[in-house]
Amino acid sequence: MTDQDLIENEANGGHKASVAERVAEELREEIAAGEWPVGAMLPAEHQLMQRFEVSRPSCREALRILQSEGLVRVERGSRGGARVREPDAARLASYCTVFLQMRNATISEVFETRIVIETAAVASLTRNVTPAILSALAQNAASQRYLVHDRPEFYARGRLFRETLVENCGSETLRLMGLMIGGIADRQLSLLSVRLPHHPQQVERYLAAIGVKEEMIAAMERRDADTAADLWRLYLRRYLENLQEITPNSLRKLKPFPFE
Repeated sequence: MTDQDLIENEANGGHKASVAERVAEELREEIAAGEWPVGAMLPAEHQLMQRFEVSRPSCREALRILQSEGLVRVERGSRGGARVREPDAARLASYCTVFLQMRNATISEVFETRIVIETAAVASLTRNVTPAILSALAQNAASQRYLVHDRPEFYARGRLFRETLVENCGSETLRLMGLMIGGIADRQLSLLSVRLPHHPQQVERYLAAIGVKEEMIAAMERRDADTAADLWRLYLRRYLENLQEITPNSLRKLKPFPFE
């Protein structure tokens, strides 16, 4: 392999991949396969140059590609290099938001998808829920009762509640999709909240939502996955309906937010 070569990349419709892209692809596959675990340092620059028979600029460009994808962190200094890191859902959510914006997706569409993913996550969690998780959820719901007049903090506690459900659901696929879609929805809500009016029955609706959460926690404690999932679906459905009621059409498109 030389810097003058352009390698046919059959995986993306005939796009001619540069040498740097090809090096990045091979390293990416090795990282995904666990050959370079999270926290490990990739081989030194001169070793990569020798292995792939590429120039220093091509090697550095390959590492920049991996860094832009969140797969490595380039550290400076005498002991520096490219350290493998785990991609985070916030970065994926940022990219996904751009894609959805280009497709003219709405906030309601994101929330509808969230309902599907999170109800499945709740059912999965309920089957293997631990006393520690039940306690954390119950404490979170109880704390919200003291925050019904503080919308930003009420939302923040609600976000933590949902993240606890998804983080502990027991399925890596649901966890990733839940954190990504949930991250988009929560970020959109934070951008909207400063522009939305307070509903005259806001406190009553907040208290009703907390009641549904507490019923769901009780169902989880009984290991009743179907009931727990149904209650979370009800909670999210009411949440979406309330949001649609107070959101004018001009604010229903997805808003951009910076990459993390």
